[in-house]
Amino acid sequence: MKDDKLLEVLIELARSLEYDVRYDRGSFKDGACRFEDRNMIVLNRSSTTSRKVAAVSKALSQQPLDGIFLLPAVREAIERAKQHNP
Repeated sequence: MKDDKLLEVLIELARSLEYDVRYDRGSFKDGACRFEDRNMIVLNRSSTTSRKVAAVSKALSQQPLDGIFLLPAVREAIERAKQHNP
């Protein structure tokens, strides 16, 4: 699966898990945070697609995903993020 499509599917999954996904410009790294009792993932518009995929995957790797059908490429990206950030 190409990174663009993978990012799209990951963002759709994140939104289904009640993450607010936003794009912005600036001198910050992509990542997840909690703000006013909301889970957010903020993606830098100037980041590469692979960096955005990594950021969303990392945020989702912290969630219980048992019982949710995930495409193999999506599950692989999330598992990779778990291994890099235990």
